[in-house]
This record gives sequence, structure tokens and C-alpha cells, in this order.
Amino acid sequence: MANQLSDKIADFIFNEEALTVVEYVVAASLLVAAVTAVFFALNVGLVDKFNSSMNKV
Repeated sequence: MANQLSDKIADFIFNEEALTVVEYVVAASLLVAAVTAVFFALNVGLVDKFNSSMNKV
């Protein structure tokens, strides 16, 4: 039983397909983090410009 479990763990670790899935998940999470950071950075600038425009009116 323990030998079967260790064999399955070893197969998972050395399985290149599983590694590829993990790489895609990490890449997707980094992309989401970058898009979120850009959105919040632009959001502050857009709010300031909108408020400035509204104050001039």
C-alpha cells in the first residue's frame, strides 16, 4: 500500500504533463496580478482627471 502511494507520488512529480499544468496556472495567476495592478494604477489617474474636469465645469 505504501509502495503504491510512493509510486503514484513519484509518477506525479516526474510527470511532465502535470508540470506543464502547474506552469500554466502560475503564469495565469501572474497575468491576473499584473492586470489588476495596472487597473488600480490607471483607476487613480482616471478618477483624478474626471474630478478635475468636473471641477472646471
